[in-house]
Amino acid sequence: MEATNLLPVATKKFGNIIMTLDNVLIPEEKLNNSPSQQDGLDPETELDLRILGCELIQTSGILLKLPQVAMATGQVLFQRFYYSKSFVRCPVEITAMACITLAWKMEVGQMEIRNVINVFNHMKQFRNGEVFDPVILDKNYVALKNQVIRAETRLLKELGFCCHVKLPHKISIMYLRFLLADDNKKLVQSTWNFMNDSLRTDVCVRYSPETIACSCIWLAGRQLKIPLPENPPWYHVFGVNLSDIEKIAASIMKLYTRKKTKLKVLETKVEEVRLKLQEARLRKKAVSDVVSSEEASSFSSASGSSSPSNNSSLSKSSSSSESSSLSTSSSSSKSISPSKNSSSSKSNSSSKSSSPSECNATSSRRRKRSCSERRKSNGSSRSKSRSPSRRARKKAKRSHKRSISRSRSRSHSRERYYKKKYSRSPSLAVTPRPRYIRN
Repeated sequence: MEATNLLPVATKKFGNIIMTLDNVLIPEEKLNNSPSQQDGLDPETELDLRILGCELIQTSGILLKLPQVAMATGQVLFQRFYYSKSFVRCPVEITAMACITLAWKMEVGQMEIRNVINVFNHMKQFRNGEVFDPVILDKNYVALKNQVIRAETRLLKELGFCCHVKLPHKISIMYLRFLLADDNKKLVQSTWNFMNDSLRTDVCVRYSPETIACSCIWLAGRQLKIPLPENPPWYHVFGVNLSDIEKIAASIMKLYTRKKTKLKVLETKVEEVRLKLQEARLRKKAVSDVVSSEEASSFSSASGSSSPSNNSSLSKSSSSSESSSLSTSSSSSKSISPSKNSSSSKSNSSSKSSSPSECNATSSRRRKRSCSERRKSNGSSRSKSRSPSRRARKKAKRSHKRSISRSRSRSHSRERYYKKKYSRSPSLAVTPRPRYIRN
């Protein structure tokens, strides 16, 4: 085999799906017209739901003692998922549980869904001011667990199993070392905090992680009033524009001025939109049913006008009119020549009476034909009526009877065997007769 035919594994094409870190950014058309807005949810409510879902993931990760990488991965997956599905169709809390579960599996390892359910139940009780009670393992728990598993599979399906996430945390540390500012602990901590807060917004699906890292460093430097190189600007070295940095910084700063809303209020809004969608769907279905019934009635009326029954009725009416005209003509002819008719009828009767054996033979042939036709029709109807299900039933009955007979024969043979082996009266085979008998 020639060396030219051999190809390395990296150059082979295994499919048409390209999975890289560069194709995770969502285009502007989908960002401006999300599935939730298409279903009728206003943008402000959608933003509140995004923030609240990411907060649930962050809080649950802290309670489960997960690393920050797992929590950040879960939030990025949450943001990506809700640009392919609507908040109206997929509930926030269950999706957040699925995101933290999947991130735990990706970054840490195996886990139990029961721990995630317990933590989310604890957070719900804390929000509502209830007494902290553990989750009871009943049918409600099983149903919730199945919902989380289904949400996780839906999440993987919608993302196309492209769950790799490139976070800006490591990149920011590398950039700070390049700027000789990694010794300043306040600057590093402030940059890290801004990056964690940026995960609650959708900047992770709008901009690259390098741009987000530069924006967080720029924002932390301005807040702490630490000068950074400006001649030339330090961010130009990393290929980042000032306009993108300012947009990311503005979206992060909006989080601190935004009022917090309760989950119950957001859930009621989502429920109202869901009911409206359901009513619109039912109306559309009713209209389509009415239109289809009208079309069917018009089709039946049109087909009825050209049906064979009408044609047959027309032919019957025409034949009846012809027969009536013939009868009138015949009656007139009879009235004109009665003698001729009588003579002809006499001749016919005489001809009929002249051959009785021939009439008997023809009648017997007709009877035989009718009997044979009846037999054939009965045989065909019987063969048709015998459906495969009936044959299958008969076959099953036979096999059942055979199995019963076999089991009975086996039981009888077992009884005989055990009677022989464990009988009270000793048999000759077990206790043979003594050879010598004393008198």
